[in-house]
Amino acid sequence: KSLGVVITYQIGDKTHTLDASTFQPWLYVNESLDACVQEEALQEYVKGLASTYNTFNSAKKFMPSYNQEITLTNCHYGWKIDNAAEATAITADILGGESVTREFNYAATAHSYGANDYGNSYVEINLTAQHLFLYVDGKVVVETDFVSGNLSRDWDTPTGIWGLTYKTTKATLRGDGYATPVDYWMPYAGNVGMHDATWRNDFGGSIYKRDGSHGCVNLPWGKAKEIYGYIKKGFPVIVYNLAGTESPKGIAMDEAYAMDQAITAIGTVGLESEAAITACRTQYDALSDMAKAYVKKYQILIDAEKALEALKAPAVVEGVQE
Repeated sequence: KSLGVVITYQIGDKTHTLDASTFQPWLYVNESLDACVQEEALQEYVKGLASTYNTFNSAKKFMPSYNQEITLTNCHYGWKIDNAAEATAITADILGGESVTREFNYAATAHSYGANDYGNSYVEINLTAQHLFLYVDGKVVVETDFVSGNLSRDWDTPTGIWGLTYKTTKATLRGDGYATPVDYWMPYAGNVGMHDATWRNDFGGSIYKRDGSHGCVNLPWGKAKEIYGYIKKGFPVIVYNLAGTESPKGIAMDEAYAMDQAITAIGTVGLESEAAITACRTQYDALSDMAKAYVKKYQILIDAEKALEALKAPAVVEGVQE
């Protein structure tokens, strides 16, 4: 009966067949005359199945919303056969004496089969642009700026692809020295996830470089609520960097930060400060209006210019005329 068994695996629109031409050498009869399956040979076969069909941890091609194809690494998403469960199922199928058609026993599943196993519904997070897209059936349903991990403190948000671990409302996020309540918590990479950040009044740009999160993706409250309503456990979350996609706001913020650093470097104003002050004025005047709006220390530059002008003015001695 066992020799007549055919196991047909359904893998999307493809099939894989296991029959006696492969498993006959695995069969033997024990001292009680019971049919048995040789464990070592079976496990080697299942390892081969995993090597052929697993896509979990495999690099994946991805076409972002910015039309520059990238390769995703650090991929904690895809199909992954549960070797132990599959070996048990094969033994039961063979010894059961009945042919079956079924799927593999999976430890992890994906949206679809093939190279694009994340499908056309996913969260796309561009850390360079600090911008998020939520796709459902190939269409953008939510789009928003965000603030990710603080680069200046090495709290970078990890890149890669994951399935959403779970979602919940009214959570308290805890870490070293903080306990922060949020309304919408959507973790996907361990303790890293998406959530609302009502303590922020601005998102996007280059905020993350100097005032970012502990690693999570901070979202406006309303956008977090929208995203929460669409996604569920296992929903793909794709996170990447892409040079050249910096937002105009981010570029302006970086230019403003460099401007503030230059103004701070003037220090105490003396006659020897003229070159630095003149350079700062030239640098400031060359900024775009957007960048100028983000400069925090412009008044210090004005005060330095006035102080330098006073130092350079000819001294007036009382009662003496030229």
